[in-house]
Amino acid sequence: MLDLLKSIPDNHLILQGEITITTKRIRFQSDNVFLEGLLYIPDGEGGFPAVVVCHPHPLYGGSMENKVITSVCEALETNSIMALKFNFRCVGN
Repeated sequence: MLDLLKSIPDNHLILQGEITITTKRIRFQSDNVFLEGLLYIPDGEGGFPAVVVCHPHPLYGGSMENKVITSVCEALETNSIMALKFNFRCVGN
């Protein structure tokens, strides 16, 4: 899957108490548009299982910045599971 991603050099470390969460902003192509996303990367050697987490419908205010979606991705990452959240078409930048 990562071969399909066009990375944007923008790494983040989110500190929550004693837990450090590593993320990387990405863009990937879908037909003729690029979608933005945030990849949650666990600590350690690769070979992690991965989950794609989708936000609520945009007509109801959904975006990848949704607090529930963010909490799910953070929980997955802290349990050594890579997570990708992204904005659907016409949401975000």
